[in-house]
Amino acid sequence: MKVLLLRHIQRIGREEVIAAVAALLNDKNALMRDAARRALSNNPTSTAAGALRNAIEATDDAAWKGALIIALADRRNPADALLFAKAAISTDDAVRVPALVALAHTGDATALPVLAAIRDTGSDAAKAAANDACLLLADRLITMDQRPAAANIYREYLFSPQRYRYAAIIGIGVAGTDEDVVKLLNVLSDKDPQARGAALQALGRRRDPALANEIVARLAKAEATAKPWLLRAFVDQNDKRAKKSVLDAASDADETVRILALTTLARLGDASAIPVLLKSATAKGEEQIAARNTLETLAGKGVDDALLERLAAGPVPERTEAIRAVGARRTAAAVAPLFTAAADADSAVRSEALKSLALVADFDALPRALNLLVEAKEDADRDQAVKAVVAIARKNENADARVAPLLAEFEHVQGPAKAALLSAMGQLGGDKALAAIRDAIKSTDEKTHEAGVRALTAWPDTTPLDQLLSLANQDKSNTLRVLALRGYVRLVSLPSKRPADETVKLYKDALAAAKRNDERKLVLGGLGELKDAKALYAVAPFLSDQSLVNEACAAAVKIAKDSWQSNKELAKAMMNKVLEVSKNDSQKKSAKDVLTKMANP
Repeated sequence: MKVLLLRHIQRIGREEVIAAVAALLNDKNALMRDAARRALSNNPTSTAAGALRNAIEATDDAAWKGALIIALADRRNPADALLFAKAAISTDDAVRVPALVALAHTGDATALPVLAAIRDTGSDAAKAAANDACLLLADRLITMDQRPAAANIYREYLFSPQRYRYAAIIGIGVAGTDEDVVKLLNVLSDKDPQARGAALQALGRRRDPALANEIVARLAKAEATAKPWLLRAFVDQNDKRAKKSVLDAASDADETVRILALTTLARLGDASAIPVLLKSATAKGEEQIAARNTLETLAGKGVDDALLERLAAGPVPERTEAIRAVGARRTAAAVAPLFTAAADADSAVRSEALKSLALVADFDALPRALNLLVEAKEDADRDQAVKAVVAIARKNENADARVAPLLAEFEHVQGPAKAALLSAMGQLGGDKALAAIRDAIKSTDEKTHEAGVRALTAWPDTTPLDQLLSLANQDKSNTLRVLALRGYVRLVSLPSKRPADETVKLYKDALAAAKRNDERKLVLGGLGELKDAKALYAVAPFLSDQSLVNEACAAAVKIAKDSWQSNKELAKAMMNKVLEVSKNDSQKKSAKDVLTKMANP
């Protein structure tokens, strides 16, 4: 109860409670003593601080003295620095370590000799605490506007072990002279990447023309390894010349420098960066990725106009990158130029233009996209036009309305164009499109029939399941029969609200239609995605088929893993069968895992 009361006193206690609480600092109960210590630490009165000082002087218990020092130090009273300095020379780490930290938080420049005298003595923990305290004191001196004294401390640590060195580098950036800060540029060539990072952070805090001039001078003659760091430091200076330096660096002989520059242009660049970005976008690997990312996000007046200008003329690789960029940027003004490019003499330009049209063009542009599809002379152009038509048509949410322009065009075309329109309608769905596809399937023309079947296999919902199963059983073409079966299995696997046993029956129908093991493997893969034990009945017969045992075991394990609770006996029997017939160690392990869960639910 007293401990609970002390916790309340810790929040609200003032002068009236000090005597009673101070008496508890000598209590035999450790929890009571600590609660009293915390209550006095949080008490804002000078009397409470005095009680803590008296307790520190009175106790011979090193651990308790250290705890009391921590409590007093939390008050951050500079008047206590002398007490902490005295405690800091203790030979007991329990007193010495908290006293060192306390001195760093309360002392001034006069505390440095104390810290310096003991930082190389005592245990490793005491030495580390003393060095930490020196750097903490330097940080405090900055807040006291004693920067020269702080800088002296940081300079001592510039060539110390790593963790002290990093802090010193950053500290120099705040407290050092201009000469000190310029010297930090040398650290940007250091072998230690963390030291370079610390220097970069320090330099970023000091922005002045002299430093910027020095960076420019060094950039002109820097080696490739130093250039990226100097360039980043220059950018952090917010100097007007940085944009030109970054632009120049984007054409540097070193790839690392180019990549950094290309990435930085996303922040500093404008329309003038478009030529170099397009050139790098035609490269390979990380340079291409960096250039493309910047082209997608580059802001500023005239950027889109510059891309549109390069889209129409110039080397083909750069034109295609400009086309890709306006698509990624969703540049509305690019629609008309993209349609022009989609009829270009170069196939790469045509292909990229169709890809971007799929992203940029609204539904109103569908007739023009359909015209590109119908007029396409090469299969690659036609296939890409189908993708563009589908993407543009989907921008109208009404299924029948979005296929209406396709149906209107469908009446007037033949050959590959007719097949392409069927393919597009198969992906878009809708009752009217389905009727047209079914009519095509009935056609006595083999190519029209084939195009209809292929379109049906891409249907977006389960409406044509029965017809696909029929085709999988009866079509004269083995190729189309297999395609129909694959389409059927894909549609069965779509999310559905139908009962699990009905889905299992659909898969069984697919297994009955399958004539080759490759087809049965496809169906078993679909069964494996079901999270219902009923699916195990459909898989069971194939565990004894050597040509299908691997796929059957994989399906059984996946099903049982998520559904064994609904039919434990069946799941147990199936997992034991997997252990018996499988030659796959991973499958056996999974089966054992399921059995273990069943034994220890």
